Amino acid sequence: MSALPSSPAPVTLADLLARPDVWRGDALARVKAPGLATGYPELDRELPGGGWPRQALSEFLAPPEAGVAGLLAPSLAALAGPLLLVAPPWPLHAAGWAAAGLPGQRLLVVEARGQDAAWACETALEEGGFAAVLAWLPDIDARGLRRLQLAAESFSGPACLVRPPARLRESSPAPLRLTVECRPQGLLVQIVKRRGGGLPPPLTLVPRLAVARLQERDRALARPALSPAAPGRPGAPARRPVHA
Repeated sequence: MSALPSSPAPVTLADLLARPDVWRGDALARVKAPGLATGYPELDRELPGGGWPRQALSEFLAPPEAGVAGLLAPSLAALAGPLLLVAPPWPLHAAGWAAAGLPGQRLLVVEARGQDAAWACETALEEGGFAAVLAWLPDIDARGLRRLQLAAESFSGPACLVRPPARLRESSPAPLRLTVECRPQGLLVQIVKRRGGGLPPPLTLVPRLAVARLQERDRALARPALSPAAPGRPGAPARRPVHA
């Protein structure tokens, strides 16, 4: 007589939680591509993918003087290739950027406003060619945000958008949203939206010396007006490299 087939071992809760297709509500969501390390381990631990997202839009809600560029500088300096800055609210200080590891020959600036600036950002994300894109678009509307998020999904590097803190009350398709405030002890960073898990308490990040100097310079130069577009087709964004 042949032996009866043995019964399969019962499936335990631990077995289910170990499956790659099971996500726990208190865990950070899995992402398509590993994140770019921020330079702040305590912040990396709170971001899905362990750093700034790739193939997704990151939204920073901060005033111009908060120094978002300085917050991003450690990670951007680790990338290879040119960086695109769209509609920065202040003249760039090349020496400060170079001290933070970002020499002027790596930076390309698009001076534009409104829809022209949004168009330049979307086009750069769609066409690629940049290691990262950082744009200041205070007046972009919901439709424009959706277009940027769709374009960012095919972009291999970080796609970062800076908007005023008042936009926090508005919905956004960006998977990651953070508020950034400048405090005497450092930068106060609060994650207000992320994929997976609850929201962590605010983090106080102390920038390294070169980045702190860059932020001080940015705050001193912060101003609402932008330089006019260079001559060309009406409304065409002006692109220019940054020189020391």
